[in-house]
Amino acid sequence: MAAARAGRVAAAALLSLPVFAVLLLISPVVAVSIGDGDVGFRASLIRTAESRNLSLAAERSRRRLSVYTSGTGTKAPVTKSQKGGKYIMQFSIGEPPLLIWAEVDTGSDLMWVKCSPCNGCNPPPSPLYDPAQSSSSGKLPCSSQLCQALGRGRIISDQCSDDPPLCGYHYAYGHSGDHSTQGVLGTETFTFGDGYVANNVSFGRSDTIDGSQFGGTAGLVGLGRGHLSLVSQLGAGRFAYCLAADPNVYSTILFGSLAALDTSAGDVSSTPLVTNPKPDRDTHYYVNLQGISVGGSRLPIKDGTFAINSDGSGGVFFDSGAIDTSLKDAAYQVVRQAITSEIQRLGYDAGDDTCFVAANQQAVAQMPPLVLHFDDGADMSLNGRNYLKTSTKGPSEVLVCMAIKSSSDSEVSIIGNIMQANFRLLHDLDSMTLSFQATDQC
Repeated sequence: MAAARAGRVAAAALLSLPVFAVLLLISPVVAVSIGDGDVGFRASLIRTAESRNLSLAAERSRRRLSVYTSGTGTKAPVTKSQKGGKYIMQFSIGEPPLLIWAEVDTGSDLMWVKCSPCNGCNPPPSPLYDPAQSSSSGKLPCSSQLCQALGRGRIISDQCSDDPPLCGYHYAYGHSGDHSTQGVLGTETFTFGDGYVANNVSFGRSDTIDGSQFGGTAGLVGLGRGHLSLVSQLGAGRFAYCLAADPNVYSTILFGSLAALDTSAGDVSSTPLVTNPKPDRDTHYYVNLQGISVGGSRLPIKDGTFAINSDGSGGVFFDSGAIDTSLKDAAYQVVRQAITSEIQRLGYDAGDDTCFVAANQQAVAQMPPLVLHFDDGADMSLNGRNYLKTSTKGPSEVLVCMAIKSSSDSEVSIIGNIMQANFRLLHDLDSMTLSFQATDQC
């Protein structure tokens, strides 16, 4: 069935353009309003470098986890930021257009931008978006469908009215709400990539930021499955990206009619997307993970370990906003033991935190593949760079640590962006599949 699914993936190239190529593209501006259809555009992504302190990157992943207890289009860029291992996307907002760099997050829905004045923006992006200075800005009333899509727990009741139109929100990303954003929903004109213009896009005007998670960018682009996400609002139906591990390399994200994988560039595997029965978790891109292998040996993980439970807990989903991968503890302990054995086989001493000191990056290259076995025979084979991370320890040493963590008391497992790096991934909501293709270069 996997081969059949792969054959149905459209044979259009998932291109990766360097930033100068993207910015120098000359094409007519295409303006659409939400719901017009025929959506297709490209953007570039950059990845920020992980923190020099690997424990800080791990803490950010734990904070992420806690919240879960021929196309007619154009193109746009995504990069890896120099802080924290986030992937950021470039676009413009308003009239006149203001250039924005915002984090790309498939694990949430709301798209928001830091607005002037901004409380807690440290340091604030320069310049800040000011809706009063944009001729295309608008507001959403409390009764609007997208305001109500926030959910009762996120709408600020005393800041919600139809006359004047007002939809106040408080969107928390941490278990105790220690990382959050607050503001009002509005509408704006957004310009992506080489001139794709979308009018009346709903987004959050965030004037209050709490916590350090959102430093270094001007906002966040939610790409989840919910009504508020950019994908849903544009009716794009699908999007594809390739996350480059190197922060000096621009990656590409494709939306709508441009989002496809080229079967001539290598094998494409596809697995069904599954839906969580709990409504407040249906934003995530869940898949069925059947098992894991390390070095060619299937690990003794009990059947059903990664299943979604009837109460909505458990399950496995892909999340570009998480850095490390988090596994349900029962599976994590088995995986950790297998990787520790491989580290010791190479002659290194892995400590309790599954870290070791090596002379260079060659130790990572010597590690065996780790394979994720998904439904429909879709096997995702990962090399050492996808499950180990490094930082400089001294002039001639590197610290190597496992980029997989236990989800501890949480039942859910999350595939983070280190594990997704150097794969082309297609999220197809029309066919309800997630497809992937390994590549040496995004």
